[in-house]
Amino acid sequence: MKIDDLEFISFDIETANDERSSICQIGMAKFINGTVVEKWSSLIQPQVDFSSKNIQIHGITPDHVIYSPTFEEIYPKLKNKLNNSLCISHSTFDIQAFSSVIKKYGLPKLNFNWLDSYFIAKRVWPNLNSHSLNSLAINLELLPFNHHDALDDALTCGHIFLRAIKEKPHVVDKLVSAENHNIIASKQTSSTKHGIIKDNSFFSKISRKKVTVEPNKNGFLFGKHIVFTGSLSISRKEAATLAANVGCEVKSSVTKKTSFCIVGIQDLELTKGRKRSSKHRKAEKYFSQGLPIKILSEQQFFELIDG
Repeated sequence: MKIDDLEFISFDIETANDERSSICQIGMAKFINGTVVEKWSSLIQPQVDFSSKNIQIHGITPDHVIYSPTFEEIYPKLKNKLNNSLCISHSTFDIQAFSSVIKKYGLPKLNFNWLDSYFIAKRVWPNLNSHSLNSLAINLELLPFNHHDALDDALTCGHIFLRAIKEKPHVVDKLVSAENHNIIASKQTSSTKHGIIKDNSFFSKISRKKVTVEPNKNGFLFGKHIVFTGSLSISRKEAATLAANVGCEVKSSVTKKTSFCIVGIQDLELTKGRKRSSKHRKAEKYFSQGLPIKILSEQQFFELIDG
């Protein structure tokens, strides 16, 4: 992959609360031949309540979006920008948000190729302690940016991808090799493997098979129990291996001994229309009872194992 031959759009999403569909800001940056040629961002009226936690993260309040378009209203513009493009975001959060909000409004699915700069960064710079957007920007000495402003995050995401290509082009080529069919024109509701969209297996039952991996006794989370629910951007075996490497014991069900419940995208058919799986609901029950169980997104899981 050569920067001089590359055209892509990096994007970032902020949400009003923990619901992926509660998008309140979208930022995008178009890169051609390593140069930013277009910037675009918009506040979004999510039509739901804002949580104080999310307001503290990005600073967007209900007053900021009172006259902003809804996602449904801005969708045609997004479709024109994203369809048939190569798109980059940092972790699966943003693409999950697109999937959720499109399903919420009953809109046609977008069709674009997608790469996860978080996954690529972990392969290109494996020795870094953290691969979060902010940490990478500091370690790679990128320009200072306003973290959790969607446009600034999108720009930083794009520059991280370009730096990865510049420093280790062979690693990136291997990850996105078309010969391995790792990039496929696909709907944003499709599954991902190795941080790259793949079609037809987003809710693969294979990914839900019980996986047993012996925990690393020297890991900093040794003695902790972890449970996965829903579809992740990596296979269940890969997730279990990552957890076991830092000492976690992977379990198939939530109990009072569970330390972490990692929540991916849920198949509403399998959950019988519920937004949360039985594992997720059980974890919330124990948490409400005061038990020290943490319910984490996939991105938070990656940050956890980064230490």
